[in-house]
Amino acid sequence: MFEKQDLERQLYESSAHRNQLITNMYDSRKIYDHNVSQKDSAIQAIKDIVVMVDGQKHGLQDEVEKLKEALTASEVQVKRLDAENKSLKKRIERMKNNSFRDIAALKICKNCHKEYNDKANYNWSCRTHQSEYGGVMWWCCGKKGKDEPGCKFAQHQHKDDNDMDLDIKKEDGRKTD
Repeated sequence: MFEKQDLERQLYESSAHRNQLITNMYDSRKIYDHNVSQKDSAIQAIKDIVVMVDGQKHGLQDEVEKLKEALTASEVQVKRLDAENKSLKKRIERMKNNSFRDIAALKICKNCHKEYNDKANYNWSCRTHQSEYGGVMWWCCGKKGKDEPGCKFAQHQHKDDNDMDLDIKKEDGRKTD
């Protein structure tokens, strides 16, 4: 009998142990299924991030290409503007040199009292009136207004030093000879 009780006790312990193993197995399966589900969710999240990053990468690559093209265009424009700047500086320098020569070549007309250059002294360059201004109009041509251009066309005539001395004396109120 002792054997029977011992066997029943062993059977009961084995049965309890078996039930505990089955419960552990179900718990392990639940944990495993939960871990698999989390792994799948994590993999999907990583795939979504990879797709998003890949899209951003392509967008950034396109933007980089556009910026490179803009930079190249800007560099070309800078070179062109630099060349134009140098050209304009040379041109200004030449014009300065030419203008000093032209200023030295300027003369004053004794009729219209304007500055002129012999290179640009044509038969119609000097415009004066043939008569006096009558207060309302010029008697020679009938133009009204003291500032109206002259009706007589001619080339400018250079003021000599003697003519300049006479003008100075007239301005000072001295008598001329």
